[in-house]
Amino acid sequence: MTDYSRYQTFHITRRGKDGGVIDLQMKAANGKLPTAGHDGHWELSEIWRDIDKDDSVRCAVLRGEGMGFSGGGDLALVQDMASDFAVRTRVWKEARDLVYNVINCDKPIVSAMHGPAVGAGLVAGLLADISIAARSAKIVDGHTRLGVAAGDHAAICWPLLCGMAKAKYYLMLCEPITGEEAERIGLVSLAVDDDQLLDKAYEVADKLAAGSTTAVRWTKYSLNNWYRQAGRASTPRWRWSSWASAVPTCTRASHPCASGGGRTTDRRGLVAALASGWRWLRCFLIDSWLRPSYLVWTSIFLEIPPSAQATPVVRVETVQVLSQAPARFLPTRRLEVPQTLLCGRPCVGVAFF
Repeated sequence: MTDYSRYQTFHITRRGKDGGVIDLQMKAANGKLPTAGHDGHWELSEIWRDIDKDDSVRCAVLRGEGMGFSGGGDLALVQDMASDFAVRTRVWKEARDLVYNVINCDKPIVSAMHGPAVGAGLVAGLLADISIAARSAKIVDGHTRLGVAAGDHAAICWPLLCGMAKAKYYLMLCEPITGEEAERIGLVSLAVDDDQLLDKAYEVADKLAAGSTTAVRWTKYSLNNWYRQAGRASTPRWRWSSWASAVPTCTRASHPCASGGGRTTDRRGLVAALASGWRWLRCFLIDSWLRPSYLVWTSIFLEIPPSAQATPVVRVETVQVLSQAPARFLPTRRLEVPQTLLCGRPCVGVAFF
């Protein structure tokens, strides 16, 4: 079980069967509303990494203490951001991490929003897998009122949740939205009476925790690909770039086949064997993933026939899914690999991204 003692701006408790539901309550340091100071902003962005790695957690509930769900950044943080470039860039990075850490956390998240819901807390509240608001909750994205573009979670999820027209209206004008109206336009999952908010959030969390772990988590992952596409930060592109830049140039001595065995399915060995070809492949994959509603799954096959006279090729197969058009296979790409870069043994490597 993960130690959460370093998170000082949360009340953290466990509930449900075997403590499978983690209850995160943002503290109201001023006695009224939870606000994000230097520590609170970082903790809100970072805690999802630990929850993701904690195998004892099956679901998380996020809620606020005091009179509301979230009061945004505190005055000291806002002043430091305005006067200190280092603070400003650090908070920008934390804001990005908050969005993608919530999206990429494989545990389902339920938010329970009451009273004012603004700022960093609202980011997590709306990106939660099940967002529940009290009917009297007051949701406001106040970026433009501060002279800042609403370009973090709002640009990613608001048009998907409530449509572009409503998103522009509320984000450009900073108009408040009640929980009841938020449910009507699709911005939140549910709106309930104020006195039923926490009970409903716990009920939903308990159901998620009791469900099939893999089914729930992979459903979240699949649906959140819409957010990843909108944010242009796809996990597969990052993985490919990381693997390709981390491996050394392939030589006969370092190739996995040189140590014995005629086959390898090692991803690093595959990329190393490609050597001169990986730059072309990386450019092809990045270009493909940046196109809206385009490919999600890519398979790369290194074909090395037993005959030394035959030319090895790299076969890149892609399938278009999660788009408005029916799923279809795209044309196969082939790239010849110089024989001198490969060992003498026949091998086949396969990587799925």
